[in-house]
Amino acid sequence: MLEELEHIPPAVPLLINEVLAKCRDWQGARQRLKDLLPELKQQSEAYDALCASRERNRATPGSLAVYLDGGLDLFANGSGCRAFRCRVETAKRLTRSIGLIAETIWLTDVFTPRFCRFGRPTNSKLEEILSDTLVLLELYPLMAAGVVRFRSPSVASCRACLDKFNEEVDEIADRLRREYSDDFSLEERPGGTRVLSTGDLYAPALYLHIVPRRRGKWEPPSMDEVVHDTVRRAVRSALWTGREAVIGGGALFSNSPIGLAGLAYKEGEVRNRSELRLLDERRSLNVPWVSDLGGDQIVQLRQEAASALPLFREMLAKQLTLPAVGGASDSSRSVVDDLRQQSIEVRNELAAIQKHAARFWKTSYALLGFGLSAYGVATSQIMPAVGGLLPIIQLIMNHKSGTEREAEKVTQRPGYVLVKAQEILAHSHDS
Repeated sequence: MLEELEHIPPAVPLLINEVLAKCRDWQGARQRLKDLLPELKQQSEAYDALCASRERNRATPGSLAVYLDGGLDLFANGSGCRAFRCRVETAKRLTRSIGLIAETIWLTDVFTPRFCRFGRPTNSKLEEILSDTLVLLELYPLMAAGVVRFRSPSVASCRACLDKFNEEVDEIADRLRREYSDDFSLEERPGGTRVLSTGDLYAPALYLHIVPRRRGKWEPPSMDEVVHDTVRRAVRSALWTGREAVIGGGALFSNSPIGLAGLAYKEGEVRNRSELRLLDERRSLNVPWVSDLGGDQIVQLRQEAASALPLFREMLAKQLTLPAVGGASDSSRSVVDDLRQQSIEVRNELAAIQKHAARFWKTSYALLGFGLSAYGVATSQIMPAVGGLLPIIQLIMNHKSGTEREAEKVTQRPGYVLVKAQEILAHSHDS
């Protein structure tokens, strides 16, 4: 199925279907991956050439295309925790949140360039790809549904444009490094190793191991150098992904406040850290029942509550983009409380409509049966019987369409998403 989708690199279905699906243990999967490297390289090179000539299509008006950055961009290095369990949990949270509100989710395609220039197949390289493949499995339902897609990390640019972009990155990174340097701290670990903590500049904080380098003798790089490299990498990633979001008519989501700060400084949206605090804290929402669903159930919810999703997305989008009144956390709770209350109202209205419809249909069927019996006993003529039944049939049809319209209005309300999420969750527990 994945092979037929336009924005899924060929390496992805090969890794899932030809490596993990056909191997029973880690060693076998590693050997299978090593044997497939020539095929992965060939297909990735062909796909890379195709991406270079492909036009970037903008999102359709009214839809929400999300471009992930920082630690949310699950397969990009250097922006999030690389521990396997943490990455799987991030993928699950992403599926349950952005996987529901976004029309499309764009991740960076690191697989294609990696296999184009793989080099010597060491065990560490192979095992890193196997870990990535296990994370991919969490996203499989959304990939198969066409929600999760991959974008090429490279864009055709002339040398002058690329130099100008890098100059801009350096300028913003230098400014932010001076302003945020106090957030970084150096921690000593057993064995003489050092770890740099990013503090609140990543959510959650990152702990970066400082690797010594040779300057006549082994010595660690200075803290200023590590901070500068960390800030610059985050700013460059955010600006690059932000450019992609602009081209695609989408929105950027990130767990990197310092990367968002780079974008904000570029766009002139914030001037101090208090403004930035509102910008990133408002991005956290925990929607009841939805947070307990798996990937397949999220796809099911997207289908069964499709008519309610536009207003549901708009409701959350306002929370993510408008200034928070009375504090970010209060605003988030207000949205969730509104959704909870609306879900109760929607459930009650649907129950009332269903009860009324059942009572009407029971009476109507009795009338219809009585009419048929009366005409069948009283006369053997068919046409008068049909003529006498037409008003009753018309009454039933009119009531049916009216009831459907009432139910349709209710199922278009944002609270209906929570109603369906609760039903799907309850059904999964019963089965």
